[in-house]
Amino acid sequence: MKKIKNIIMSTAVFAAAGMGVSSCDIDLLPLNEVVYENFWTNKEDVESVVTSCYSSFLSQDYLTRLITWGELRSDNVSQGPNVGDEVKYLLKGSIKTTNSLCNWIPIYTTINYCNVVLEEAPKVAQKDPNYTESDFRINVAECKFLRAYSYFTLVKTFKEVPFTFAASMDDSQTFRLPQTAGEVIIDTLIQDIESCKDYAPNKYTDQNKSMGRITRPAMYALLADLYLWKASDANLPKAEQSENYRKCIECCDWIINFKMKIYDSNDFFE
Repeated sequence: MKKIKNIIMSTAVFAAAGMGVSSCDIDLLPLNEVVYENFWTNKEDVESVVTSCYSSFLSQDYLTRLITWGELRSDNVSQGPNVGDEVKYLLKGSIKTTNSLCNWIPIYTTINYCNVVLEEAPKVAQKDPNYTESDFRINVAECKFLRAYSYFTLVKTFKEVPFTFAASMDDSQTFRLPQTAGEVIIDTLIQDIESCKDYAPNKYTDQNKSMGRITRPAMYALLADLYLWKASDANLPKAEQSENYRKCIECCDWIINFKMKIYDSNDFFE
């Protein structure tokens, strides 16, 4: 049996675990495990794992790498007097695996959570009528954004990295993936986000959700960044560079126009 770990089980399951059973043929599972095949049954199951995607994305390990791989290596940060050796190596451009700050496990953890949702959510949509097409499309947009942003972060730092949209479902699977060229990854991410950029809502009725979850402007912002990165590739023909700059500008214009409509309508918090 496949088991998905660290998912909080329902009260009914806990109650059943405490009942006396006379048969010795039952397979008793640890309390922190749920049989995988019995988990993906309804809308709430999908949303709980989508929440895990966000939690992983916002974890300290993930955010630490965003800062150290990004701002720390830019001209916006200068080296202080008490900087550790690992940070010094990064500032010098060294990204060796012996440096714990170069450990990319937190990034791939988020990626795999997203891969799992994107593989299982379509099946749940066939089972649960309460899991509407709108709910499904929003979840797809959220997970594809988080996955693309994670891979984009890896490409900007390491260029060639292991790349897959396949989900690792349990500990019995062995993933030994070769490196994929950064250019191939960027092209794939652009196609992936283009396919769902309008799935996310412009905003949520709940202001907190609009500030904390993926919206359509966020999708366009990521797409603009991906096009800009591709356009800056000096190895591309000039015509192709110009085309990607044009698409970047289109995405930015969409965001500006959207924000101007909000400003003109004075609809900031409604």
